[in-house]
Amino acid sequence: MCRVLSIVLAGGAGKRLQPLTLKQAKPALPFVRRRRIIDFVLSNLYHSGFNQLLVLTQYQPASLHRHLQQYWQPLFARSGALQLCQAPADADQGTAGAVAHQLSVI
Repeated sequence: MCRVLSIVLAGGAGKRLQPLTLKQAKPALPFVRRRRIIDFVLSNLYHSGFNQLLVLTQYQPASLHRHLQQYWQPLFARSGALQLCQAPADADQGTAGAVAHQLSVI
């Protein structure tokens, strides 16, 4: 079992993809059928043996959290763990802010 904690920053507003990102974060956007953009990253981590995962979200996290809980948490639970953390809504400090808010978890 891999003892490395992988941290995925998945909370961007995706301003260059508006209007697609007005109601959901860029990683939660549908790509092909039920797949989302974030699925490519999670699949690569899982199949590479990185099974301790922390996903940090900020912008419009509801649909992304539902997708991760439904499809990815059961898979990661077999051999590791997938944890979701949401930065406070008023903490729009970019990548460093999202990580700083979760230092106790990391």
